[in-house]
Amino acid sequence: MPFTWIIISYLLGSIPFGFLISKFSGKNILEIGWKKTSGSNVYKNVGKLQGILTGILDIAKGYLAVWLVQRLGFSPEIQIFSGVAAILGHNWSLFLKFSGGRGIGTFAGAFLALAPKVFGFSLIPFVALALVWDAAIGTLAFFVAAIFLSAHFNEFRLSGVFTLLSLGPILIKRLSPVSEIKNSKDKFSLIRNRLIFDNDQFLRSFRINRIFQQKKTGKISLAFKIITAPFLLPPKYGWRIAKFGVNAAKKPLEKLISQNRENVVTELTVEDFKKMIVASSQKIVLHQEEINKINVFPVADKDTGYNMAATLLGIEGVISQKKYSTLRELTDDIKEAAMINARGNAGMILTGYLIEILDRIKHLESIDAFHLALAMKRGIKAARFSITSPVEGTILDVIKAAGNKAFEIAKLKNSEEKKSEKNIIKVLEAAYSAGEIALKETKEKLEVLKQNDVVDAGGLGFLKILEAWVESLKGIAPAPRVEVTSPVSTPEVLREGLKFKYEVVLSFKNEKGIGKEELRKELSFFGDSLEILELEGKIKFHIHTNQPDYIVEKFKGSLDLEYRVEDMEEELSKIKKRPLGLVVDEVADLPREFLEKNKIEEVPFTTRFPDGEMAISKEEIYTKMKEALIKGSPLPTTSAPTFQEFLDVYQRAFKKFEKILVITVSSKLSGTYSSARIARSVFKKPEKLNIYVFDCFTAEVGEGLIALRAQELISAGKKLEEVVEELKKFCPKITLIGCLDDFRYVVHGGRVRLPKIFVGPIFLLQKIGIRVLVGLKNGKVGFFGINLGKDVAKILAEEISKQSKGKEIAVAIAHADNLKAAEDLKVELEKEPKVKVLFISSVSPVVATHTGPGALLAAFYSKNIDK
Repeated sequence: MPFTWIIISYLLGSIPFGFLISKFSGKNILEIGWKKTSGSNVYKNVGKLQGILTGILDIAKGYLAVWLVQRLGFSPEIQIFSGVAAILGHNWSLFLKFSGGRGIGTFAGAFLALAPKVFGFSLIPFVALALVWDAAIGTLAFFVAAIFLSAHFNEFRLSGVFTLLSLGPILIKRLSPVSEIKNSKDKFSLIRNRLIFDNDQFLRSFRINRIFQQKKTGKISLAFKIITAPFLLPPKYGWRIAKFGVNAAKKPLEKLISQNRENVVTELTVEDFKKMIVASSQKIVLHQEEINKINVFPVADKDTGYNMAATLLGIEGVISQKKYSTLRELTDDIKEAAMINARGNAGMILTGYLIEILDRIKHLESIDAFHLALAMKRGIKAARFSITSPVEGTILDVIKAAGNKAFEIAKLKNSEEKKSEKNIIKVLEAAYSAGEIALKETKEKLEVLKQNDVVDAGGLGFLKILEAWVESLKGIAPAPRVEVTSPVSTPEVLREGLKFKYEVVLSFKNEKGIGKEELRKELSFFGDSLEILELEGKIKFHIHTNQPDYIVEKFKGSLDLEYRVEDMEEELSKIKKRPLGLVVDEVADLPREFLEKNKIEEVPFTTRFPDGEMAISKEEIYTKMKEALIKGSPLPTTSAPTFQEFLDVYQRAFKKFEKILVITVSSKLSGTYSSARIARSVFKKPEKLNIYVFDCFTAEVGEGLIALRAQELISAGKKLEEVVEELKKFCPKITLIGCLDDFRYVVHGGRVRLPKIFVGPIFLLQKIGIRVLVGLKNGKVGFFGINLGKDVAKILAEEISKQSKGKEIAVAIAHADNLKAAEDLKVELEKEPKVKVLFISSVSPVVATHTGPGALLAAFYSKNIDK
């Protein structure tokens, strides 16, 4: 859809108004003057009125091209490309066999739509130089001023980039016709004159000087002499006068510019709102420890900052890398991500609040101050309703004060009253100020806050979100977190006084149509801090309870059931931690007994079928993949673990280990490494320094061999730094080789792009015994050649023998629903006394979706790893 509008902008720019107006006047503008459809050419060679009309229409089509895209809510990037497309259409019109004008008028119209303030100030040097010297010089001055002022007004990403992209087609058109340059004896001078002066001649003298010299008869008035005198003086004196004039005008201009630097945002595009959400995530991550330190209600477990960060980072992880054309697409992703990642009381309340806001704005093309304020006001009730027993003196008070204030100053009023506020930044700043007052009052409203001399932690977090929204709109990066040398507060946490020991977060698909109120009444008997969210047929709730097993059992059998139970008193019975432990992702395919024996935490991938159902068993994957291939329907899709899933695993790992080493599949193949790093960034020091994320630069059982080696070193008492250094030397020794049984799966699933005409022949070649071997070496996908034969185990064994060159090696084998071939490969390999097979495993569901059933893989390394 966005690219369609870029094409439409090109066609709009292609409308040759100069040609049509000249034709109506009986002339062909392409054959007279400088043979271009520019308004200036029409003005000079057809008529003044016609030239002015051409210029207005050329400006209008540039403006319209960008304005239409803005109305449709497209991103700033699409707005820029649409403006450039209109210029290209004007310069090389589809309707004139790619002849056209210079593009200045169309550029001006598009620029006016993109950045009217920058446009206005950039006109000053243009007009000055156009009057004094030449319009072509003025145009270049406009470009320079536009780039500088775009940066000055924090609009470079829009108007600055647009100016740079437009320079190309405009300057190229100045050089035309190129044939004349080719035939010129002095090519350099001609190129210089056309680029700078848009003329074949070098214009040394000022415009007034030229007018003066062209005056053939009659006396020049005294007034005219006084005006023109500075420009007729020798350059030495002329520059001094010009410098004096610039200094005289400098202060008034600076004052004018500074007065207009007030940030004004009257509507939010899809991209603006997305950046606000991402900024709030980054802000909470920076300040989560500050929030955690004052967390004493409802349980003093110091995790409110973490829960809010986890909720927002989950949203950021989904939306940050995606492009959105409409608010509905963006809000749908935010709501789904919030439901999945909502944690703790504050996270659940924040999610309920966000869902209501998003539902109020999702139908809009862009968001104005009134609709944002209205959504914030409606969010008050949603936040309050998400918790069973609302308490005064909490985040709810801050949300209420901020929403009411925003609506108060942005709502439509009678003509007799003061005008409503249109600037979204001012609306949010007023909301922040009101929320700040409400936050201070929480200390007096809630006894536990007063006793510990702190404000509500969730309320502080909400204020940080509002602050991030304002900073995002002003173009201000979040300020780095200041390390707190002493705690904001030191609340006494009396664990033995906890009324409820466990925290349960559970979600399920609401097929039975259970009402929120019905569920609220039923669950309220089993605990407190109950929050319930519902979105598109799915319910998620949070509760503190002493009967977690009963609650979980009650919902067993529900579709899409997911739950997490945490013991809030577990630290009272901590066991002695091991110095160092491992975290691996599911792709490593390590044997279950090895994971359990060494207490290794495993991070799962997500595999979904086209109907949305999550894949659990590998057998189910293969059956459905075979059915999909026969029917031609979509194959399952996979997604890397989110940072939230890594966060959960890190929390569990820290209960067993002082430090953790995280080994992930190659960053060149998956976003897993990035998710693991993002999750690490959530932690404060020293925990953050006790996590090391290691990119193994391989995958599958190759990654498994690296994890095995890491565990050997850990068991030998090696420190984290020593293990990492050993692995850096060890990883390049790993070679992973695989053979696919049916190439159609990787093509049908879109993992390999190949014309359909080639799929059948390749499948036929496989069936007659021509096998393609591929693999990984040093993080790069490699081609290991083509082998003949139907016995895949024998083919792989021969290739491994060839690659190992007779050295003593250790091997790990994985298969995709092909255990017999895996066992046959083990037998073939162990015919050589120097080969030891460490384990055989079935590939994970995520790998199975890439290889298809029948695939066989093996990873190996030289056992003499010190050489």
